[in-house]
Amino acid sequence: MRKINIQYAKPDMTLARDIITDTGIILLVRGIALSQNLINKLATLHITTIFVEDPLYEGIIAPEYISLELQQQALSVLSTVLQTLKNKGTLNVQPVIQLSTQIVEELMCNPKTSICLNEIMTHDDPTFSHSLNCAIYAILLGQFNGLNYPDLKELAAGALLHDIGKNDISTTLLNKPDKLSADEFELIKKHAQWGFEKLIVLHWDLSSLVAHMAWQHHEKMDGSGYPRGIGGNDILFHARIVSIADVYEALTANRPYRPALSPKKAHDIIQAGLGTHFDDELGKLFLSKVALYSPGTLVTINTGETALIVSIPPNNPKYPVIRIIKEPDGQPCKPYEIHLEEHPQIHIINSQ
Repeated sequence: MRKINIQYAKPDMTLARDIITDTGIILLVRGIALSQNLINKLATLHITTIFVEDPLYEGIIAPEYISLELQQQALSVLSTVLQTLKNKGTLNVQPVIQLSTQIVEELMCNPKTSICLNEIMTHDDPTFSHSLNCAIYAILLGQFNGLNYPDLKELAAGALLHDIGKNDISTTLLNKPDKLSADEFELIKKHAQWGFEKLIVLHWDLSSLVAHMAWQHHEKMDGSGYPRGIGGNDILFHARIVSIADVYEALTANRPYRPALSPKKAHDIIQAGLGTHFDDELGKLFLSKVALYSPGTLVTINTGETALIVSIPPNNPKYPVIRIIKEPDGQPCKPYEIHLEEHPQIHIINSQ
């Protein structure tokens, strides 16, 4: 499958991956032939990228860490819980706790030893897909660090609810495409405190660790974060995991104010913040498992050829399998694959 920007979509292209709404309803099912009318509607719904079938990309599969059914259920649960909180002021966390268990169990049954960009194709509001992706990355990092099953479930619940304080902030402000004013940024920063208060006051029987993940996920190791400016070991271990997952997901997803960054750029930003913004050991562990390029990415290698990323070796994500499709002079060639693990003299110099 091939990932393209919606502006390059053409009639009769075949959708290769389902698109679901932010509440978990399937908007378009894979296998459908696109029409100009459908393409226009997708653009209206702020769908910026889609996956389509392409013979050149045969056998290349974008990673999905959890099943479509669980993705749908997760988005539906998060939408319902947060809408009920907004409309009625009541917080029912039991569905989130059950969801946490299901996500952890599905990830444990299908263990991954690398982290590829996870892209749930939703429309309009990224709030719920952000929380779900953040939970997946956090659980994976927790697994890499050897957390046990109960700890992973607690970590999952905290990651799913880490931004619950944003429920009190208007979507207009959250999705503002322009630079925030100082006052607007101060208001958004309050979501960490508000999230903690909601989880403690409205659901006192919930683990306080879950509430602290909401409270501390914007704190930094050097004490320069918010809301309290704590640092080092004063930031709870689970919150340090969520902090890394939250930033990586935010950087690699489309936002109203900027397009998504590549996994490579996100990797470099987190690396630059090790020991200051992020826990050094956890950050290094996370980055050691991150694939710098997702399957389907078009890249140039040091010998001049153009290639596609085919797959990511589980135990060595920095050395993917690539498919050469163009000669150094730009002319198409008969595709052939190279395992970069076996050819250390060949390396990727940039992505396209």
